[in-house]
Amino acid sequence: MGRANRITFKEFYRLSERKMRISVDIDAKEESDKLRPLKTFFNLKHLFPNCDVTMQRTGHGFHVKAVGKTIEKIPHSKRVDIRAMLGDDPLRVEFDRRKLEQGRYYLTDTLFSMKRGFDRKLHVVEEVNPVALPYAARLPTKQRR
Repeated sequence: MGRANRITFKEFYRLSERKMRISVDIDAKEESDKLRPLKTFFNLKHLFPNCDVTMQRTGHGFHVKAVGKTIEKIPHSKRVDIRAMLGDDPLRVEFDRRKLEQGRYYLTDTLFSMKRGFDRKLHVVEEVNPVALPYAARLPTKQRR
C-alpha cells in the first residue's frame, strides 16, 4: 500500500469532526458587521454549552465552530437552519440545502482552512481569542446640560 492511500490522524479527525459540528462562516465586510462574530460565538456557547466553541480569522471574516457529541444527534436540515439563524453566509446555506435535497449530507458544512486568493497568495486561517479582538465601540456621547 503506497503513501498516497494513507491519511494522517489529523486529517482523519478533521474529516470526521464534520459529523459533530455546526460552523458559521461570517464575512465581516461592513462596519456594522464587526460584532457579528462575537455575537455568534456567544450564541453558539449558549446553544451548546457542552461543546467546544472556537473562532478562526479568515481572509474576509471569521469561522465560528461548535464541536461536540450533542450536535451529532441533530438532523442535518436542522443544523443548516441553526447556521442560517446565526448569520452564516447565505450562499453557503443555500448550497447546503440543495446538497441535502440531493441526499448528499456528507458534503454539507464545508469550511476551508486555506485558500489561494485572487492575489495568488495562500491565505491560512488562524485561531483567535474572540474576546481579545479589537472591537470599536460606538457608544453615544453623554450630553452635557
